[in-house]
Amino acid sequence: MCPQPGAWRRRCLDFSPRQWELLSLLLAHPLLDRENLCAHLRLQRSALRHVIAPLMHWHVIEYYETRVGERYALSEDGLRVMAAATHCHIRYLVHRPGTGDEPDPGTPLLIPRGVPGLLKQIEHIAGVYGFFDRLADLGCLRWWETGTICARFYQDQGSWHSIRPDAVAECQREQPEDHAHARPWRIWLEWDRGTMREGGLQRKMDAYARYLSAREWARESPTPPTLLCVVPDAGQERMLTRIARERLRTCSIRFAMHTTTRGLLITPGISAAIWRQVWPQREQTAETRVLLRLFPARTHASHEAAATRQKKEDQR
Repeated sequence: MCPQPGAWRRRCLDFSPRQWELLSLLLAHPLLDRENLCAHLRLQRSALRHVIAPLMHWHVIEYYETRVGERYALSEDGLRVMAAATHCHIRYLVHRPGTGDEPDPGTPLLIPRGVPGLLKQIEHIAGVYGFFDRLADLGCLRWWETGTICARFYQDQGSWHSIRPDAVAECQREQPEDHAHARPWRIWLEWDRGTMREGGLQRKMDAYARYLSAREWARESPTPPTLLCVVPDAGQERMLTRIARERLRTCSIRFAMHTTTRGLLITPGISAAIWRQVWPQREQTAETRVLLRLFPARTHASHEAAATRQKKEDQR
């Protein structure tokens, strides 16, 4: 039985801090699944069940059946709760017809912004979310952003340009105990499912080179972010490496770009030496190609959560 109109206003007074945290996660990153929520809330699945169940009962969140399983997003009442909590008009949080992909018939009147498009590329966003689950498990993730908020628009030589990574994040470079080296480290993530061909990759690398040379990144951080690219296989990695080295030659800013494959990301894992340095270019042969370790080893991670995610990856 659905609650009476306005009941969500009374129910939200009973929300626990964990439930508010979950709602904030879904506002920032629609269509998270249970493994994603467990990783970022640092909860076991049994504990998460007690957090989600009341929110489902009060119709503040709802689930979507997708090609990669059950995923969660804010309901219409949940959007109203978060609009009130963030002192933001609800029109800025919802999908507006005519601004992109249209929702399917029969969906609620008000749905979170971006959800119709995300549902059409759900395998891609599931990969991006899974990447940040691994960083959350390591305990080095400070914040992360996905979706349209990652886009950067700027003017250069009288013309407008933009870049739009799949995600932007900030991590802790070293272990928290190592205060002398505990510097924040900003990254751009490109999650490549192999659907972008040579022309698209050339335009993307040109956009990064222009953005870096224009020094627009300096508005946000003292050093440019590191570009991390996850690709499906070695063939795509070779093509991306070749294109990036051709297009980044025009870039006057020193920054770093690394690639890895999904297979290496799953085993041996994100904290292992799995990253190939594309830029700055190293003098090395195929026989002496070096794999780098960019992230600290897992410290307080949940091995059960990691095993569950690996099982899901193997099933895809």
